[in-house]
Amino acid sequence: KKRKEAYQGSIMHFMRALYNNQLEQEGFEIHQVLKVDYAEYKRASSLFKAYSKAIKNKETISISKDSLEYYKKASKLGANEYSVQLDQLITKEDLVAPIDTSIDATAQFMGFIGWLRVTYQNKRDPIEYARITLKRIDHINSDINLPNKIGLSIYPNGTYFYGNNLFIEGYWSWWEKLSTHLPTDYQPEQTKH
Repeated sequence: KKRKEAYQGSIMHFMRALYNNQLEQEGFEIHQVLKVDYAEYKRASSLFKAYSKAIKNKETISISKDSLEYYKKASKLGANEYSVQLDQLITKEDLVAPIDTSIDATAQFMGFIGWLRVTYQNKRDPIEYARITLKRIDHINSDINLPNKIGLSIYPNGTYFYGNNLFIEGYWSWWEKLSTHLPTDYQPEQTKH
């Protein structure tokens, strides 16, 4: 039971779901995230206010739909919030490509630019995590980035190579410790219906 609990929503679970193109079935969503500092928050707020004023006065203003979504969300950030999650879902096809099979026939290559937010819909933040992060309890989510601009090789068992290139914030950075790591051959028991 403890192993299954550790597995659900873990990096291993996510990598397996990504590798097998079962993100949705396994309860994962991926969105692009834009990090926002205070200066950017002020800029986005003023642009969104200008847009809102123009609409109210029936004036024409040219802002792309994507930019408008970003400005609106950035202008509503709370005191301890530093990122804006965009609405468009990211799929396996956006992240993963085959690797030269002469290197490894089972490996796939995961690469992206910027930040991604991985949300696991089937588990909520533990109270201990919510307390230390000062956030309300929600679905667990983690932000990931490839700071060296080098992708990862991912494998069917949920392991990955070049892990020193994967930067993690959020739930996984709190949860993924030696005590919660599972054997690479771990398989969760299937729930009987």
